[in-house]
Amino acid sequence: MEGPTAISGALDAAIVVQEIYVEDGAADRPPVAAVLARLATVDGAPHPWEVPAGVLERIAGAAQGVVAIVEEPAPDWPTPDRCRFVLVLVDVADPGNVGTLVRAAVASGAGAVIVVGGADPMGPKVLRTAAGTAFLVPVL
Repeated sequence: MEGPTAISGALDAAIVVQEIYVEDGAADRPPVAAVLARLATVDGAPHPWEVPAGVLERIAGAAQGVVAIVEEPAPDWPTPDRCRFVLVLVDVADPGNVGTLVRAAVASGAGAVIVVGGADPMGPKVLRTAAGTAFLVPVL
């Protein structure tokens, strides 16, 4: 997960954070500080690793000073009794579009997003573009 918004979304969904990396000086920025404060209240949460400034941007894209390694949630297949509709994406190649559509699905009350071909729904750009909503609905 890249950035405080995506990591906060994972924490909202009770996703297990395995590792967290923070760039020098980023812990003083309000969004990163808020994520670290929330993580500190989670039993068994890892202690943040501090890395030199610029490292996360080089390895993770738009990290915004913080990156977390999280457990991928188990698939939760939708059933008609649990949801009104699902969004099915077929061969949507652009990860940014997939993330945007996941956000729209959450806002619309979809029970799940099913991705057939195209971009990896758990890829970094999809998760970043989904802006913390990727774990609020099953993405299969």
